[in-house]
Amino acid sequence: MKKILTLLILLLSFSCANNQDIGIQPIIVVDIIPKKIDIIITTTEPIFDEIVLSYKDFNLEEEWVYGPRQFEYDSNGNPLPIIVSFEEYKYATIVGNAYRNNDLPSGLKAQLFINDTLVLEDEAFGSDGVYATVNFDYDIEN
Repeated sequence: MKKILTLLILLLSFSCANNQDIGIQPIIVVDIIPKKIDIIITTTEPIFDEIVLSYKDFNLEEEWVYGPRQFEYDSNGNPLPIIVSFEEYKYATIVGNAYRNNDLPSGLKAQLFINDTLVLEDEAFGSDGVYATVNFDYDIEN
């Protein structure tokens, strides 16, 4: 009987202990307000341009969207931007990049807009043996 009583007293004292005393930290939950996200990729290449675009889409099972994208051109020969949009983005991070799979000296630019406000811009130019690469990794502040 004394052993059972001792065991119960020990269990009771551990269950009433402060969480910080035993190394357990409370979980803080932060609600993310959904935002409108636009990733805009532009080129200065005047003729034909193709990039490899990859970004993480948390809504998809595979998550990573990866593959080549070709720029289209208007009737005056001006390149049209490649736009990736998320209307109700509810995650705290945006991760991705784009690169031209050749060393053309033309510019490549990525712009990241959150709720129509420019928050990030990255521009790169190719050179001999160097591919133009732009990144749009960003941590969203709530």
